Amino acid sequence: MRGMGSWGGSGEGLGGERGRGEGTNALGGQLPLIWDVAVTPDGRRLLTAGFDATVAVWDMESGAVLGRMAGHADEVRAVAVTPDGRYAISGSKDHTVRLWDLTTLGPLDVFTGEAWITTCAIAPDGAAAMAGENSGRVHI
Repeated sequence: MRGMGSWGGSGEGLGGERGRGEGTNALGGQLPLIWDVAVTPDGRRLLTAGFDATVAVWDMESGAVLGRMAGHADEVRAVAVTPDGRYAISGSKDHTVRLWDLTTLGPLDVFTGEAWITTCAIAPDGAAAMAGENSGRVHI
């Protein structure tokens, strides 16, 4: 397991030494707030769910933003990656869960709930996705 560090708030990507557990590195560029993070199974990409209504996709080696998945109308509160690393889901205050293709970073599908989506997860076999709302309801 890699050491924990942070990657920068400067918006300029990586700085300092990565993975030393000293908090010397920070990813910046999705400010002012990141609600959730997920890592692809191969450890090469990091996804961040942001206040800016996007999911940013970062290269873990360089710290560069590879792209943003946009489509939510409000803060993205949750993100999860499928076990094969091909897809992601995101949940938002706009009451939607979106399915994304991580190859193209494009949208594939959308589900609309009844309240803010506060959390999401994908089953270990990738066969089901779950999303929790601030109403207390869970969708499968």
